[in-house]
Amino acid sequence: MNVTRAISMPIEKEKAAGVLFSALQFFRLDPSFHSLMNNEKLVAKQDFLGVFDRFQERNRVAAYTLTGLSADCDILLWSVSPRLEDFIEMSNRLQESGFGKHLVLVRSHLGTLSAPGSGSRMLFVQPFPEEALAALTAPAPDAGGKLQVLDGRGLGEQPLVALFESDDPLAFRRVLARSPETAGAPVHVCVLRDIRDLVDGIA
Repeated sequence: MNVTRAISMPIEKEKAAGVLFSALQFFRLDPSFHSLMNNEKLVAKQDFLGVFDRFQERNRVAAYTLTGLSADCDILLWSVSPRLEDFIEMSNRLQESGFGKHLVLVRSHLGTLSAPGSGSRMLFVQPFPEEALAALTAPAPDAGGKLQVLDGRGLGEQPLVALFESDDPLAFRRVLARSPETAGAPVHVCVLRDIRDLVDGIA
C-alpha cells in the first residue's frame, strides 16, 4: 500500500464521531533481536507486519523511522482513531507479535487532533508549554508545512505537543521562530516510511 494513501484514506466513522484521538509511540529495537537466527527473524517480522496491516485497514496508522536521527528511538507509530480502545488493542497485539516483542517503548504522547495527518515526508514532534500556544498557532505566511497541536490535556503526560508535517527539513525551524518559549525543548525528526522497508532496514 502506498505510504501516503495509508494515511490519507477516508474513514467515515471519524467524521461521524466528531473527535479524533491520536497516539504517538516511540520505540527502539532491543539488541536481542539480532541474536535470532535468520529464519526466526523472518517469521517474527512477518508476524508483526500481518498485525500492522490489519490495524492499518481499520484506522490511520503511519510508520516513521528515526534511525540515525535519534539517540534512543528507531521507530515512531502514529495512530489516529475515534476510539481510544483501538490504541489499546493495537498495542497489545503488536507487542505480542514476533518482532513486536523486541520493541521497547521509549515514550508516548496521547491526545486529540482536529484532523488526520497529511502524509508529508517528514514529521517534527515537540512538546511545548501552554504559554507558547498562541504564538505557534497564530495566522502566519505559509511556513512550508502543516502544523497541528496534539491536545493531551486530561489525557496524556504532555499537555500540548506540536506536530508539524513538511517535505522541507528546515521548515519547522521557521515555525519555532514565532515563539521563544519553545527554545531548548527537544524536537524529534521522523521520516515517513513504508512499514516493510522500515522493518527490513533496522532488522
